[in-house]
Amino acid sequence: MDIRDHSAQESSAPQDHTKGPSGGLVVPILAWMVIIGVIIWRAVLPIASSEPPSTESQKQESALVEVMLKMQGKMLLAMESLDSSQGGQSDSESAMLKKQMRDQLETLVTGPVAQRQQVAILAGVLLGSDAIDQMLATLDQQAAEAGVEISPEAARINMALQQAFNSTQHELDASQRELLQSDLGWFGELAIARTQPDQKEAWERIQQGSLWLFAGMMVVFGGGLLLALAGLVGLIIGVIQSFRGRLKPLPQSMGTGSISISIEVFAIWLVLFFLLNLLAGSLGAGLFGAVVAFFVSLVVLFWYPVRGVPLRQAMADNGWTRGRGWIREILAGFAGYAMMLPILAIGLVLTMLLMQLAPKGDDGFASDAGAAHPLFILLSDSTTLNLVLIYLAASVAAPIVEETLFRGVLYRHLRSLSRHWAIWLSIGMSGLVSGFIFAAIHPQGWMGIPVLAAIGFAMALAREWRNSLIAPMVMHALSNGLVMTMAVLLLS
Repeated sequence: MDIRDHSAQESSAPQDHTKGPSGGLVVPILAWMVIIGVIIWRAVLPIASSEPPSTESQKQESALVEVMLKMQGKMLLAMESLDSSQGGQSDSESAMLKKQMRDQLETLVTGPVAQRQQVAILAGVLLGSDAIDQMLATLDQQAAEAGVEISPEAARINMALQQAFNSTQHELDASQRELLQSDLGWFGELAIARTQPDQKEAWERIQQGSLWLFAGMMVVFGGGLLLALAGLVGLIIGVIQSFRGRLKPLPQSMGTGSISISIEVFAIWLVLFFLLNLLAGSLGAGLFGAVVAFFVSLVVLFWYPVRGVPLRQAMADNGWTRGRGWIREILAGFAGYAMMLPILAIGLVLTMLLMQLAPKGDDGFASDAGAAHPLFILLSDSTTLNLVLIYLAASVAAPIVEETLFRGVLYRHLRSLSRHWAIWLSIGMSGLVSGFIFAAIHPQGWMGIPVLAAIGFAMALAREWRNSLIAPMVMHALSNGLVMTMAVLLLS
């Protein structure tokens, strides 16, 4: 069926989809007001607020910063180990590598005192005691200029680090070691392993782990690049096939009043979802409560029969179908993930631009990480049971529930609302708007909106392509599962 034929059929359809069952517009307008209010609450108010970040938010940012610094630190350690093992390199080549490391470390000297101390440790391990002494002296100077007080505990850490990297008297006592480990985490362990005479085996383990991570990252990067190139080819073919009328767009929506009902369902779900999470948090239910809240929130789908639309019809219309068969749809989800990667790259570029344009703290000691997902805190110190619940929440509950509501209910509503538009414009608008709302309600903050919106847009295209939610659910599960796995490996 040709796209133009489909568009003409939609335009000539006798049903009035723009009004609710009673013919009014009041309820859908109220529903959109609720959605906009949630977006303002989740994405706009945190930006406009002049209040200092909460303790929970600071923990999230600290966890994200530590993940990124740890990854960069391990990469640099692996490069240094490889350089040391290659005896054939000239002095000039080694000097050039040291300069590159120094330049990269200098770009990391930002944010809170603890973050700067972690970078100073990397400098001491990679470049020697003079480098860490210089960084710690610079830290004291910049803190004084900015009016930032170095706490007594941070001062003791500075003294312990200077002592550890001192060439003549560098043995630390038990209290100093505990201080470094408790306040600086893996970086404190790194400083101890590199400088203390009884930690030779620990240092060798860190070096070996860094080399394995380096090799793994190279494999992941190479495989990801090939997968993204294959996905780009698939995207181009899909666009060409679409404009030639060889790909069928979504069939027409449900009967009279369906648009109004779908937006009602989505608005009710937004409110119910956050209320359930607040309730789970107040009861101390933790991750188990979050998983339960995800699935319980699906009760909003019963609003369809309450409003006169059979549940079976509503579920099928919103993508709860087997499509062209389970196996084909699951394979389409893997293909869709590959095609998502080029779109995700655009989101990453936009996020990097936002980070460059974002106003920095007045003193330069504010965290520049942006908001992080709360799961980073749990991953940094998690039991086996919590890890299982994290994967269950991220790779099972979230894909099923969020795809049902965002790529099912909301995307269907937007596509039906724009049915008189050119088909490519309707798909593009529906994908971008649903993707933006998807990104805005997540806890990563406005910095994460381009990346998450790109993911949401890609999954909307898969929904359009397959007329089923199986492929988007598979894509969502793969994306979250791989991110969680990488975070676990980096934090381990």
